[in-house]
Amino acid sequence: MSVTIITRWESSQMPKDTEWRMWKQLVSSYNVDKVIAVPQVPDWDCGRLCVEVNTMEEALAMADKSTLCFLEPKGEKSITELPDGDITLVLGNTEHSNAEYAEPEQMYHISTPAGPTKAHLYGTNAAAIALA
Repeated sequence: MSVTIITRWESSQMPKDTEWRMWKQLVSSYNVDKVIAVPQVPDWDCGRLCVEVNTMEEALAMADKSTLCFLEPKGEKSITELPDGDITLVLGNTEHSNAEYAEPEQMYHISTPAGPTKAHLYGTNAAAIALA
């Protein structure tokens, strides 16, 4: 099984270095194969952690043949239904959802006590729940 993560940088609420460290620990802890981050950030290098691209379309085109799994608060399926095999977890940020790129059957939600539309997790948090 291989895991790719496509994520949008959390550009408005978190210092880039903090977010980078959170992704670095998560990726190494769960043996994630590839991280694709959107957008490219001027004067920033995510090093070996990820590949940066300018648009979500570019990122999705790099997902190879794995199953796309969009983690969205209004996803039709529960995260407990993530498929086996090669997957790509697609995550938004506090300013951008990726629902416009997904088919309804590709969207998964994380159940929380606050309910599916009240809990908006950072991408690193949602990925950690999905990988666990």
